[in-house]
Amino acid sequence: MSVDADPRTGAEPDPDDKPAYAPQTGGPMGRMVAPGMPLERSKDFRGTLRRLGSRLTPDLPRIVAVVVLTISGVLLSAFGPRILGERHARGK
Repeated sequence: MSVDADPRTGAEPDPDDKPAYAPQTGGPMGRMVAPGMPLERSKDFRGTLRRLGSRLTPDLPRIVAVVVLTISGVLLSAFGPRILGERHARGK
């Protein structure tokens, strides 16, 4: 009897037997879930969203600051070279 044998029956496991909760592969990395975790959907999406919102409420000022800084950084990197080019072309 090997280490992988079922202790109740002594039978060797079938190497082709796959568990029912195996993630489906959708790309090179497959589904990004924890190993062995079954894939489940939320039964109460609104309740889950409300609970998440209530847990994030204390961090709301930080979240808003991150979003504002991200948007301003993207806008500056997109329009900054144009503004500098126009200033340089005018000779100022």
